[in-house]
Amino acid sequence: MTDEQLSRLATNGDQEAFLELFTRHEHGLLNFCHRLTGNREDAADLVQESFLRVFARLPALEGRDVNLAAYLRRTARNLAYDAASGRVGEVMVDDMEVVAGADDALEADPERAMLLGDQQAAVQRANAALPERHRLALALRELEDMDYAQIGEVLEVTPDAVGQILVRARLGLRRQLRLASVDEERMAPACRARLGEVGALIDGQLDHDRAHVLRQHLAACATCAQVRAAFEDARIRYRAWLPIPLIMGLGLSTLRTARDRGLLEQFTDSISWGDDGGAGGQLGGAGQEVTGGAGMGGAAGGGGRVMSQAAAGGGGAAGIAGAAADSLWGSW
Repeated sequence: MTDEQLSRLATNGDQEAFLELFTRHEHGLLNFCHRLTGNREDAADLVQESFLRVFARLPALEGRDVNLAAYLRRTARNLAYDAASGRVGEVMVDDMEVVAGADDALEADPERAMLLGDQQAAVQRANAALPERHRLALALRELEDMDYAQIGEVLEVTPDAVGQILVRARLGLRRQLRLASVDEERMAPACRARLGEVGALIDGQLDHDRAHVLRQHLAACATCAQVRAAFEDARIRYRAWLPIPLIMGLGLSTLRTARDRGLLEQFTDSISWGDDGGAGGQLGGAGQEVTGGAGMGGAAGGGGRVMSQAAAGGGGAAGIAGAAADSLWGSW
């Protein structure tokens, strides 16, 4: 079924459709949010809040041509922007082993594992130091392989502007990694004007004729060839930062939070809820609401700080989802 069909079913009382719709977008949205927030707990909170905000709007959007993936990411972007003014200090960085999980091949080669872990951690720290819009553009391009038009839909800018943002993001990433960077001030004006086109070339966003002309220029211009090599290096380094795995139970936690907020009042009992408020009695261990100041849910009701400090208190969406998963597995 399409997103539109699932959305129609979900907003008319089908909880299984709700979960399927969430699951369809969960992994991509989770990793996108992780690139914004820098840690798994805040990413889970951001995923949950973004999905619930969009879900609440779906009835009003029925009949309109909506790119749900782009809408979810635009909502996550706005929530992250709103939260930025309330954060203090640097974006938290996850422990790479926790994020990426174990790799048997790397465990057999501790020296390689240490090198790869150090490289990924360095990229994550460098990414965290970039402006939020640059982190957004990199995540959408390198993690989700969106084209410039799709990225522009999320960022609400033109495709040409996306190209310029990616230029700044890639150069910024290399500077943060303390790598040799392109000195724009010393570039000839004609070469400096081609920075966006060089980035678009490696992203496959130039038409055939423009790409042909640019390749001829690159063959004769050492400066622009150096720019291309720097952009490609930044791209490779960013893509070496592994995606994080799914957080078990996050879908059920989101479904329960939707019910607590009154978004599911017209839903049927395709998934039954126990007397204690858990789904089928299996979410009893996750009895806390994902609302209030500690978690992302606080943004919907109070408009306060959006990002949770779940790592300290365990009260965010990831903690709730973990409790839900533990309870679910325990019941088996």
